Amino acid sequence: MVKMLVSTVSDLRNGPIKVLRAANGRVVSVLRRGKIVGYFMSRRSYERLMDRIEDLEDKMLVYERKGGPFRRTTIEELRDLYGSSSKLAE
Repeated sequence: MVKMLVSTVSDLRNGPIKVLRAANGRVVSVLRRGKIVGYFMSRRSYERLMDRIEDLEDKMLVYERKGGPFRRTTIEELRDLYGSSSKLAE
């Protein structure tokens, strides 16, 4: 089990950078009156989280589409469909 880091709203108000440094890249649960009201994380942690979510969404899309339907096409057909200004393999 991962040990949860906890901070209060007051701690964040008084020194958010200090809280981030103490967290050392981990997510901090923010408490107000003893209840979790949010989570605080560094920009780097947030970017890693968003990258992971995007990867999982891509995997889900591949899984959902793996059964088809598919049809053969050419790069020219795709250029006609999306326009020659798109960055299709040139």
